[in-house]
Amino acid sequence: MLHLKADLHLHSCLSPCAEEDMNPVAVLTRVRQLGYDLIALADHHHGGNVTSFQKKGREIGIRVIPAMEVETVERVHLLCLFDTLEQLQLWQVQVAEALLGGVNPREFYGPQLLVDDEGRITGEVEELLLNPLSFDVFEVVERVKGLGGVVIPAHLDRPGHSLIFHMGMEILKVFPAVEISSHMEPAVVREIYDLNPDQTVLVSSDAHFLAELKAPRVIIHVAEVSVKELELAFRGQDGRWVEVF
Repeated sequence: MLHLKADLHLHSCLSPCAEEDMNPVAVLTRVRQLGYDLIALADHHHGGNVTSFQKKGREIGIRVIPAMEVETVERVHLLCLFDTLEQLQLWQVQVAEALLGGVNPREFYGPQLLVDDEGRITGEVEELLLNPLSFDVFEVVERVKGLGGVVIPAHLDRPGHSLIFHMGMEILKVFPAVEISSHMEPAVVREIYDLNPDQTVLVSSDAHFLAELKAPRVIIHVAEVSVKELELAFRGQDGRWVEVF
């Protein structure tokens, strides 16, 4: 059994408004210093830096889950986690077709940078990645599941892009886990939103800056790093579980 200190939501320099120093070398060095074993790189509507992060992660001993943060037509933010880079790339094709158009005003949001495993700039995404998709919440869930992934509502405690704020509490019941920021306590969220006992409340950094990376709050106990194992851990099934503190 693996016992992995995890942050399942952080960004790279590819995400709008992220610090240019959020490259594989700087991020993963900091993550290792803090004691993490596992991260999910979830840039906004693009997976272009996952390969670089995975390569550097293998070098220094940090597992990197292919992931993406998307914004639905209702303005809800969702985390999409996958087993493989190939699954993420297939999802990328669908996201690109559904992303509402626009050019990134880099003087306002900063550049959306593609980098290699040593942090060297290899390109820049011109399309504004902060635009929402034409998909609604249910379509995102269906499409991601169809590719073998899992969806988690992001930063439930932030009204602007929270699933609860836009769609109410009842829809929460369909997800194996929900995510909050470090500003709220999981037990309080569980009580306020009347979550099921078999739903995990994850605490993630949603880091866009190196300074936002803090000490681990989550340990995931699984037999291997896979979507199936994560879902079992989120539900507390078959001897898999998640500790949040």
